[in-house]
Amino acid sequence: MSKVPDSLKPFLKEVSASLREKTFQKLILSRPLSNNEQVPTKVTVRPVLIQEETHYQWVERVGPRELHQNLSADQLIQRVPSILGTLLGDARLFTSEAEICARYKGRGHFQMHRAKSQLANSEPEAHNREKNYIIPPNEPCPFLAKAGIMSTDGRVKAPMYHKFRQINRYLELIRDLKGTLQKPGSLRVVDYGCGKSYLTFALHHYLTVVEQRTVEMTGLDQRPDVIATCTAIADELQLIGLDFRVGQIVDLPIEGKIDLAVSLHACDTATDEALAAAVLREAQVIVAVPCCQHELRPQIRGESLSGLWKHGILAERFAADVTDALRALWLEQQGYQVQVIEFIELEHTPKNLAIRAVRVAKPSRESIRLAKEKSQALKELCGITTTWLDRWDGQRVEAM
Repeated sequence: MSKVPDSLKPFLKEVSASLREKTFQKLILSRPLSNNEQVPTKVTVRPVLIQEETHYQWVERVGPRELHQNLSADQLIQRVPSILGTLLGDARLFTSEAEICARYKGRGHFQMHRAKSQLANSEPEAHNREKNYIIPPNEPCPFLAKAGIMSTDGRVKAPMYHKFRQINRYLELIRDLKGTLQKPGSLRVVDYGCGKSYLTFALHHYLTVVEQRTVEMTGLDQRPDVIATCTAIADELQLIGLDFRVGQIVDLPIEGKIDLAVSLHACDTATDEALAAAVLREAQVIVAVPCCQHELRPQIRGESLSGLWKHGILAERFAADVTDALRALWLEQQGYQVQVIEFIELEHTPKNLAIRAVRVAKPSRESIRLAKEKSQALKELCGITTTWLDRWDGQRVEAM
């Protein structure tokens, strides 16, 4: 590693001190110093708990990809100066006490600035609002303890507070729609692409413990090891009405109507598969939080949009927004009333949109026609010929 500039050493000392004193909350490196597409556009570092030990998750964004690596404190200290001032020019360190910024000015010189941290009051503010949380802190919650988010005595672990807030925000999205789920008897719920399922367990907890409903709830995922782990946890916690199945979203035989369909961070067209599967089963409510979206990016063309393609990050964001807009319009064509809303603050995740849809008993032909026209106009503007949902014929996707 090349010699660290003297003007950068004070910033590195702040990083080291925050790790040593356990005040570190987040580090963001940004502002590429070249146009090389292989250079990361942004790096985000957060503390994570792995087997009760604190590590630091290094998330490096290169084009449309995100590369993840868990580092020790010493490895993080070594990694930062290898990229700062050579590949990226800005650094923002958030601690529980301050926000420290370092900006590369060229010729080995960094300029530092110190201010009160935007995250300094995150935890106290959360405590002030405890009574508003659907799952409150400082009260034992077995599934959160099993997920490593909370201790067995109910204390939310500091590095996991952002996950705790994310879970509660997710449950707020469901709570806002409970007026549409008032049918008597058991609720039929499907989580498409459930993954490690801490949000699946959260939804089961909300419906059965908070709302006192009986449920028939299924989590679906294609990874057998993940499903085995989730099943073991559900069995250990004796969660009634919750089961997990292995398989592809579009191939799994979920028969009959369902009341609530959710899909959280299903990658790329897996979100479309979940929407299609939910519509096929006439889901009364659909809540989807999309993840990475790559299908439409290569299709988008048009001279009027050429200015976007000079900047990869703008093109990527635009493609993601167009994808979600077309998804919303497709759901309207299927007879749903749709909202696209903020899921969680950008402070916590760049994937911060949720698509929330409620099935309309008798949608008007005019509303369906307008949704089709808007969808077609948007596709023509962007040069898009077809989407996964366009090719879905009610049971499967037609070949292009």
